[in-house]
This record gives sequence, C-alpha cells and structure tokens, in this order.
Amino acid sequence: FLTNSVFEELKGIGGVFAQRVRTVLDKTPDDLRDAVDALLLRLVSVRDDGEFGWQSAAWERISNQPNLGVPGAQALLWLLNQRVLAGRRLGLDDFRIEIAKPLPFCEIPRFERLLSDNRRALRQRQQLVLAYEDWQRLHRIPSKLPEAGFLKDALQLMQGWGPHLTWEEQRYIAAGKKRQSRRRMRMSVAALTVVVGLLAFGRAQHLQQVETLRATENAAKLAIAVT
Repeated sequence: FLTNSVFEELKGIGGVFAQRVRTVLDKTPDDLRDAVDALLLRLVSVRDDGEFGWQSAAWERISNQPNLGVPGAQALLWLLNQRVLAGRRLGLDDFRIEIAKPLPFCEIPRFERLLSDNRRALRQRQQLVLAYEDWQRLHRIPSKLPEAGFLKDALQLMQGWGPHLTWEEQRYIAAGKKRQSRRRMRMSVAALTVVVGLLAFGRAQHLQQVETLRATENAAKLAIAVT
C-alpha cells in the first residue's frame, strides 16, 4: 500500500511502474536472466536519430531465436505474471508482446546497461529485420538478399551476436552469402574465359606471324636461287 506522499515521491503511476520493474528485474531467476535480457532487447527499437524507443514483437516471430526457445517461453510467462510485459492476441499466429507501460530507459539501470552494451548490434539487427521483411513481402526475390557492405555487416553480426537472431534471419544472411559466392564464381569463370580467349588469340597471332615470316624467307630463297 502506497501513501500519497510516497506516490508523489515516485512521480505518479509511471514512477510506481518503474519501481516495480526495477524490483522484478533485480529478482530475476538466474536460469532466466539471459532469456529475459534477450526478450527485452526485442522490444527496443532504434530511431533515425539514434535514440531508443519501445516496440511490440510477435512471439511466434522471435520464439525460435537461439537464446529464447524453452527458457524464452518461461521468461515470457514470468514477465507477464509479474506485469512487466503485456500480451494481446492479434491472430492465430500473432501473440503480440510489449512493455506494460512505456517508460524512460534511464529509469531502469539494467535497461541502460543492456542498451549501452548492445547499441551497435541493436541498430544492425533492426536494419536486418527491415530488409528481411522487405524480402519476404516481395516474395523472396534474389535482388533483395543482403550484399556488399550490408552483407559484410550482417555476417559480422551473425558471428558475434548470432544467438540474438532468429533462424529465419540467419537463413536470410546465409542466402545472401550463397548468392554472393555464386556471383563471384560466375565472375571468376567469365574472367578465366576471357583470359583463355586472349591467350588463344595471342597464340593464333603468333602462329600467323611465324607462318608469314617463313613464307617471306622461302620467297627470298627462291628469288636468290632463280637469279
């Protein structure tokens, strides 16, 4: 029970919720801690100005992320029961989860540490997710697979932050890498074909020059013999 003075000291409902979140996260079971952090990071977006914001996520979309799965489901239920997260069913395959009440990240020291430690990776993952969704929307056309610098960044993200990427996101990156390898192979074959062609042309030119020289020498010898 909160007295009026305590309620005011906590800055109203937002402050009360922030205090609740801090308390809940401080007592996170050790076996759920990593999954709780991974789940919370999925509810963070990065705005164009580089600042963080809250977003919702479809559980079915993120549940096969390697660091979620079974512990992720347990972490989700725990956060729902603790009323840190809220959930709503938008469809048969769309159980949408979100923070129960948006609050400044600075209110929760654990959030601040998470964001500080994963700022770059969060931005890269958001770009990857947007590109993946665009690829899906356009019926997986090859031209929308990651390539060049974007593919390089995605591969580095998968190497260092792979457990935070769903299997679909990882397969999307792998498909881009495979396409790049095929393209490089075709370019290598084409370049080799050109080189072989140039060598063959040079050889033919050389043989022609030799034949011309021989013919000239034979004509000169014949002219000398006649005289």
